Amino acid sequence: MSAASGKSILGKIGKNSFFASCTTVLSAVAGLVTSVVLARYLGAEEYGTYSYLLWIIGIVAIFANFGLPNTVIKYVAEYNAKSSESARTFYSAILKMEALLSIGGSLIIAVWGVLKTDALLMCIAALLLIPQSIGRIVSSTAHGLQLYEITTRARFLTTPLQVAVLWVLLVSGRGVAEVLILMTAAETAQCIIIGAAIIKKLGRTREKRGHGVVAWERVVRFSASVFVITLLDAVVWQKSEVFFLKQFSSITAVGFYSLSYGLTYMIMQIPATVTNVIFPVFSEAYGADAGDILRRGYYYSIKYLALMLLPSTTLCGIVAPQVITLLYGEQYLPAAPVLRILLVVSALATIHRPISTTLYSTENQNFITKITLLLAVINIALDCILIPDYGIIGAAAANGAAQLGSVILGLIFIHTRFSYPYPLAVVAKIAACCLLPSIPFALLSGIVAGLPGLAICCCGFPLLFVGMMHVVKPLHESADRKIFGMMEMKIPPCCRGAFGFFTRCMGVPQVNVAGERQ
Repeated sequence: MSAASGKSILGKIGKNSFFASCTTVLSAVAGLVTSVVLARYLGAEEYGTYSYLLWIIGIVAIFANFGLPNTVIKYVAEYNAKSSESARTFYSAILKMEALLSIGGSLIIAVWGVLKTDALLMCIAALLLIPQSIGRIVSSTAHGLQLYEITTRARFLTTPLQVAVLWVLLVSGRGVAEVLILMTAAETAQCIIIGAAIIKKLGRTREKRGHGVVAWERVVRFSASVFVITLLDAVVWQKSEVFFLKQFSSITAVGFYSLSYGLTYMIMQIPATVTNVIFPVFSEAYGADAGDILRRGYYYSIKYLALMLLPSTTLCGIVAPQVITLLYGEQYLPAAPVLRILLVVSALATIHRPISTTLYSTENQNFITKITLLLAVINIALDCILIPDYGIIGAAAANGAAQLGSVILGLIFIHTRFSYPYPLAVVAKIAACCLLPSIPFALLSGIVAGLPGLAICCCGFPLLFVGMMHVVKPLHESADRKIFGMMEMKIPPCCRGAFGFFTRCMGVPQVNVAGERQ
């Protein structure tokens, strides 16, 4: 790989990461505010009903999407590299297919609702499925074109207004039905904004005969395999525990578990953005037979995901009871131990998301299908065994076992199939820098309750963590110096002094703007 091509790829990742991170931060903040407002104004029981309806939409959406979102990212990136005609042909056909699938899924939910007592809510939820499913295709197309700024602008235009209207609705005494209608309107607006930008990018003109050729057999094969994986993944990632909690426990338990799962999901979103951004880049590298990019991308993405996630999830685990009490009230305090379990296992799973990104990019998704089938069976078995006796704790344990299993099996496959290096020493050092400072603050949080304990932990733990990093020095490679040097060049000059001080405290050798060691 030439230096110029390497800089070009890093430039793409940097630009896309910026816009994707902006979207993720906005979504995470809006999601947190939304969950707090919903939980406080609806109450535990109605919040459980709302969570259950979203779970139903999510399950039906798997069939309505039929593995197309990931397929769109991969093949739009590939076809656009060849010609805009091919990308335009592919996008148009997939969009029509998704419209038909989403309408069919909506009808299924509506018929299901007619057979139940909550028919009105189910029918409203059915309407939400259509713009939500089409929106995933439209957003995936923008990401495949590596136009992350399009989705960022759409989110910034619609999300603040959506949160404001939601608050007005709930304060005025409205319920779940009105919330679902608002979500449908917001999803539709985002589809229109992003779709218009894509049409402007790809154009409307029809292709001449012989142009815009798409290898549909390959596309269908990939999409079908992704669909099977997604369907099996739904057992773990779409919270199969919600179904069993409703059957074996109560709708309130569904609310507690969904709140903990939702918080964990929001915390994981910013680090997960990294893997979302590198997927089209990895796909391009695979198409160009640039194996060194995949190898290095796999190694460094795991390394920096560990740096992002391990300290943040450790701190969140320490202050989980105080955070839940402050945000949602004491009635949701039973969710705290569930949150701690999910934080640990989800952090480990998110750190290792480059495994699945690598497998998808190299078209080795059949392995994911096999292990996901095994883990889905194990997850359901654990749900049936643990939830009747242990409730939401058993649900979290069952989910965690499946997530950890996927990480272990994925690591074994990557090592044996590709022989990619794993940053074990670096990850272990970062983990040690988190665990040692966590002990005194975990004891302190149990003694000093409320806001004082929360403030002490949030201020003291990061200082001890940074001090440990300075002593242990896990970020000592030449690539670390270059990466931090590139970051220093991108930030405003007035902030470079503070950034340099921070990097020195973290144990990274000081760099100048050329990225050279001083």
